[in-house]
Amino acid sequence: MVKSLILLIKYKRSYLLTNPEKEVINHFQNVTSSLNQDKILTGKWVKQYVPKDYINSNIYDGLMDEITQEVVDDHISLLTNGKVSGPSKMSYEMLKHGSLEMKQFIRNFLNECLSLKKIPMEWKLPALYPIPKHKTWCCKLVNTRPTQYM
Repeated sequence: MVKSLILLIKYKRSYLLTNPEKEVINHFQNVTSSLNQDKILTGKWVKQYVPKDYINSNIYDGLMDEITQEVVDDHISLLTNGKVSGPSKMSYEMLKHGSLEMKQFIRNFLNECLSLKKIPMEWKLPALYPIPKHKTWCCKLVNTRPTQYM
């Protein structure tokens, strides 16, 4: 049994479609070509992609160097009190008052992420928070705007 029939006129020829869903899938799989084509840039774009001699070529040296305990301690000390980050919901105060062993664990964990070139999936997940608009809240989600924090 055919659920629906569609008359399609393509290139001055008529076709009777008995499975439009299949035709839609076929269309989107085959109608376009790859966007990753080598093209010669012209006009204003040529200057945008020419190497810039005023940028220091050593700018990224040391980016993947091992993280030191001093760097970890400095960053932890800069964290704002009264805030939490990530899915663990661990407050920044807990990190600041944590033991030396905990801070060393953080350093070792971050260095392991660098060496493996992998980060935990949870770090990629955003946290969505409803921020109230400048009007009465009334417990209605329409009176909020969702804000995403990574």
